Amino acid sequence: MVVNLDGEIHAFGNRCPHQGGPLSKGRLEDGVMICPWHLWRFDARTGRPHFPEGYTPVPRYPVKVEDGQILVAVG
Repeated sequence: MVVNLDGEIHAFGNRCPHQGGPLSKGRLEDGVMICPWHLWRFDARTGRPHFPEGYTPVPRYPVKVEDGQILVAVG
């Protein structure tokens, strides 16, 4: 999943660490990714959980923008 926050590009795994909900089907509000299944919340810059605190973060992947293309390093 790729997120654009004020021109900063961030990439994450698409599965919520709770029960695998598709984060790309959820909402992005004020820099927070919200899982559509159980409303768990994750920081859209770091992947760290906002709710519940201390839970597993969403995997984050390095991103580079080159010649107008977004390149994501996965795996």
